Amino acid sequence: MRVGAGLPERVLSFFAPFALPKIFQDTHILREYIRSDEFSSLRAVHGDLYAVDRIFLKSLEITWSNYYEALLISSFSVMDHRNFGVNLPVVGSLFWFPLTSEFPDEFEDRIRRLPMHIYPDSPENGHGDRDKLQHFFGSAFVQFVSESKEGAERLGDMVELGESAFIVGGQFDERDRRANQHGRSFGLSLLRGSGMLPSDFLLLVVAASGSISPEDVVPAGVWCGTDNAVRVWEER
Repeated sequence: MRVGAGLPERVLSFFAPFALPKIFQDTHILREYIRSDEFSSLRAVHGDLYAVDRIFLKSLEITWSNYYEALLISSFSVMDHRNFGVNLPVVGSLFWFPLTSEFPDEFEDRIRRLPMHIYPDSPENGHGDRDKLQHFFGSAFVQFVSESKEGAERLGDMVELGESAFIVGGQFDERDRRANQHGRSFGLSLLRGSGMLPSDFLLLVVAASGSISPEDVVPAGVWCGTDNAVRVWEER
């Protein structure tokens, strides 16, 4: 509960665990963790990649190691938009849908604390690549649920195209596609029980062709071939 919250907010915070489905309760808990001083301290000391791993590990703790829910609440907890609008022919952006029930100051506080420098080439522009986190965890969730590499790839491409065509402010972004690819690889690794963490995939360097070769990988032990299939080195 926030310090200085008014009576209505305190009442809502008290009754939320009883009124909300568990998936929303767990998302609320994970968002509170991201806003915590503990998380900020870990990020300051160990860096943004470690912080991304901590988000996922905390989601596993909250969900009792339920990978389906852990990936889903991780996706919800790193979203950097309060709502999104849909562009329709003739009428334009008539419909807007909420993505969070957070109060405005809670939302802004969480966004400020999200990891930004998750890639070697993350922009130095004040927000970096924090918007790529939702692509990474969302794609990992779709991959884990579908258990189909091809299906997850097709769905990811459809979402990107739909975003650029119908979502207000949406645009096709190759960096989004890269985060989607790495998220799918992470989801596939979870299906295979590799025990790897998000940072093992965010450290992969994508060549200009969009594929990843063994020479491009830091000593994490995983690389994605030209067919985007995850390959785990034997010594891992």
